[in-house]
Amino acid sequence: AKAAAEEESHRQQEADMQRLEEQLSHMMPLVKEANLIAEELGWAYHIETRMQVDLLSGRNRGPIQVTAAVLRNGVRVYEWNPDTLENRVYLMRELLQQCEDEGFDVAKRLSREENPFWDPVEEERLIGVAQILLEGLLLQVENQIDARILSTEGHQAGTLHIEIWPLARGNKPGIPDDEVVDDPKELLGTRMGILVQVSNAKGLPEALANDVRVEFNYFIDEEPYAVPRYDGPCCDPVFGFSKAFVQDPVTSRFLDYLRNKTLAFRVYGRDIAATRLREQDESMQASIVVRDSQASKPTTPPSRRVSHQSQPQAEMIQDVERQRTPVHAPASARSDVPVTTARPTTADSNPKSKTCVLL
Repeated sequence: AKAAAEEESHRQQEADMQRLEEQLSHMMPLVKEANLIAEELGWAYHIETRMQVDLLSGRNRGPIQVTAAVLRNGVRVYEWNPDTLENRVYLMRELLQQCEDEGFDVAKRLSREENPFWDPVEEERLIGVAQILLEGLLLQVENQIDARILSTEGHQAGTLHIEIWPLARGNKPGIPDDEVVDDPKELLGTRMGILVQVSNAKGLPEALANDVRVEFNYFIDEEPYAVPRYDGPCCDPVFGFSKAFVQDPVTSRFLDYLRNKTLAFRVYGRDIAATRLREQDESMQASIVVRDSQASKPTTPPSRRVSHQSQPQAEMIQDVERQRTPVHAPASARSDVPVTTARPTTADSNPKSKTCVLL
């Protein structure tokens, strides 16, 4: 049986390595092409291939996954899975072709949502995962440990002090000798209490040690349990978290859970550099909105601009208008002025003296 298990494990490792090679051969050309397009467009994006270990697969590490980390100005802003990367590279090709056909100003006029490189900045990141064995609870003994926090790259990123205690009948930590069972099967059908404590973390990476929080999943509960966040920057945050769980009655499924699984604590922190980048983006976006709103304001119609002229200018215009009016206007055009025709007299023998118009 042991030889068969080892052979099965060996086959699984070979299959995982083959899958990893296929992912790398698929993603690396796409990453290279995306970086060339970013350079051609003059954008400060850079994409790197990352290999990440699945740390939530129980006692043994899971398969290695390949992702694409997107950096802007040297700051990691988010990660793409292989499908997302392939889709974005397709959009990048279309954009580059459009720039070559219509000019590279097309790229400058794109909105954030139209930019194939853009996604919302991910400020909070997974620092790593700390795990603790539950098997000691079958023997009704506690487990206190400074568990290593392993990053998804497989490096240690600090420690997390965790304690797991079995609870006695009075819900007190620790089992007295008269309550200890000889065989874990004797726990079936009984009531079992467990105390989980998360005291503090130490040695967290400074770049991510901001607003640190921890969460974990327990047994078959769907929602994770959250350790209250430690606000502000701190590489050695203190949590003082304590949570009691009761399994009543104990089932064979629960015993299998304690025997074969671990309690995995996910440690998260906020990337300060990514936060600054997001704030810069928001400030720039607000400036663009203000600029566009000012450009869209209606201007004063030309017909109304005369009202803003000075009084001497207005009087000069009125004088010019009066000068344009004929002095000897026809009566039909000036109905408000009476016209009188004088009868000829002896003095009117002058041929130049004809009709007099009384104004």
